[in-house]
Amino acid sequence: ELLLFKYEKAGPKKGTVWVKNIQVQKSKTKIPSQTVLLETKYLFPLVKGPFIKKFEYDDPQILVAFPYDEVNPHAPIVRSKLKQSSPLLLDYYVKYKNQFEQQTEYSDSIRGDGEFYGLARTGPYSFKSCYVAFRDNTKWCATVLTTSHMPWGEEKRFLFQNHAVSMCERSDGSYIDEDEAFFVAGIFNLAIVERFIFASSDARSFKIRPPIYVPRFKPSDPSHKKISRLARLAAKDESKRDSIMKQLEVEYIKLCDAR
Repeated sequence: ELLLFKYEKAGPKKGTVWVKNIQVQKSKTKIPSQTVLLETKYLFPLVKGPFIKKFEYDDPQILVAFPYDEVNPHAPIVRSKLKQSSPLLLDYYVKYKNQFEQQTEYSDSIRGDGEFYGLARTGPYSFKSCYVAFRDNTKWCATVLTTSHMPWGEEKRFLFQNHAVSMCERSDGSYIDEDEAFFVAGIFNLAIVERFIFASSDARSFKIRPPIYVPRFKPSDPSHKKISRLARLAAKDESKRDSIMKQLEVEYIKLCDAR
């Protein structure tokens, strides 16, 4: 919560923006509400679970600072390097160092090694640009996320927080593309799957590895390709979504019967 912002306006020079920090009411540590000038280099759009819908994301336009490099995805960029690439962000960190160090012991236990402004649960998956995102409580729905157009004109990948589960990696360590993402999201959004999730789970907490049959996507399989294509159509045309999903469910049941 200490690193969440809303865009205000362009900065005095290219690569900088004025942003306002977000006050999270339940946060144990707070930073006074203010507008600050930051570099855009390490600012990314944030996905929050409550805004995920079936095949849609109602983007609240929240930005998050993520000072990491893909070369070392588990540790934040060191201060000496951050001072060169994003000195305004480093100044912000240093100014509120005490607040960052007041994080809970649990957060410390899952945060990677390195600087005090390090974040929890980072890895190679934090640098991908195609995800299936779904909620882990209350409502069951999934969507496909690629990149978002930033107010300053740049396309950037999403990062995730607050009951938004993201999937981009297969069990063998390889990464999915859009065709596979729509294949998975299409299955997740089926009415029959939603009924199963609610019948087998407590709505306060869905499993982050849903017990749903989703075979490994095969681009050469006609049935797999059809499910992916139908899911794309459902995402594109809400007016035809119900009828498309009925077709998709027929295809999915055929997959299950052929197991």
